[in-house]
Amino acid sequence: MLDFLRATLVPFLFTEKYGWHHGTTTPIVAFGAPAMIAAAFFLERVAFAHWNPKLTASARLAGETPETLKRYAAMIAVGGAVTALLGFPFLFISSYFSARFDEASPMNFLYDESFEDEEATRVFHTGMGLAEMFLAYVLYTIFMWCIGWDKGIDTILHHIAFLIISCNVVTTAAFVKLDCYAIAMEASTPFLMMYRLSRQLEGDSFRKIETWAGLAFCSSFLLLRPIIFCYQYVRTVLTFYLHPEVLPDDVSRASVYTILIGYALGCVLQGIWSQTIIKKLVKTVRTILRSPAAVHREAKKLT
Repeated sequence: MLDFLRATLVPFLFTEKYGWHHGTTTPIVAFGAPAMIAAAFFLERVAFAHWNPKLTASARLAGETPETLKRYAAMIAVGGAVTALLGFPFLFISSYFSARFDEASPMNFLYDESFEDEEATRVFHTGMGLAEMFLAYVLYTIFMWCIGWDKGIDTILHHIAFLIISCNVVTTAAFVKLDCYAIAMEASTPFLMMYRLSRQLEGDSFRKIETWAGLAFCSSFLLLRPIIFCYQYVRTVLTFYLHPEVLPDDVSRASVYTILIGYALGCVLQGIWSQTIIKKLVKTVRTILRSPAAVHREAKKLT
C-alpha cells in the first residue's frame, strides 16, 4: 500500500509545485468561504435563471417551489464540488498515514518539524491546507443554513460540531491521522446531494439518478463513517490513553479533549443515521434487482 501511494499520489499532490503549506489559514478561510457563497449566488441568479424545474408531487406537497429548488441546486453544486475535492484526497492522505507510520507514532498525533521527514512534511502541509479549506466550507454551510437555503436542526448541529472541531484542528494540528479520516467522510456527501436533488425532480432519468446516487451514498456512508472512521477513532483513543507522551504537554489539553469529545459525538450521530441508511440501502438494492418496470413503479411511489 505504501509503495503504491508513493508511486502515484505523493509525487502529484505533495511536490513543492502542488503542495500547500501550513500557516495559510487566514487567506484560505477569509477568501474561501466568501468565494463559495458568491459562487452559489451566481449559479442561482445567473446560471439557473432560466431553468424551470418540474417538481415531483411529494416535493410540491412539502412546500418546495421552483425558486427554492434552484437555490438548493446552486448550494449543493458548490458544496458537492468542494466536498469531492476534499473528501477523496483525504482518503489517500489518511491511507498514507496508516501505511507510513506505526499506530503509536507521534506523526499520527502531532506534526513536529524535528522529525526531519521530508516526504511526511509535504503530506502534512498539503493536508493542513485542505483542512483549512474544509473550515471555510463549514462556514459556508452554516451561512447557507442561516439564510434558509438549507434546513434541519440536525444539519446545523452537525455543522456547528465540525466548526468547533475544525477550529481546534487548524490551530493545534492534533490527531493528524484521525483528522484526515474525519474529513475523508465527506467523500460520501456529493452522492447525498445528487440523491436529495434528483428525488425532487420529475422525470424517468431523475429516478435512475436517484436510485444509483442513493446506492452510492448509502454504501460510501456506511463504509467511511460508522465503519472506518469510528474504528480509527477507537484505535486513536486507546493509543493516546496508552501512550499519552505522543502529545507534548505544551499542547492545549482543552483543545485536545474538545476534538475527542466532538468526534465521539460524531460517532454517535453516525450510528443514529446508520439505522436509516441501512434501511434505505436494503430498499434500494431490492429495487435495483427488480425488473425495469418494477423499478419505475417503485420510483413513482417514492415520489
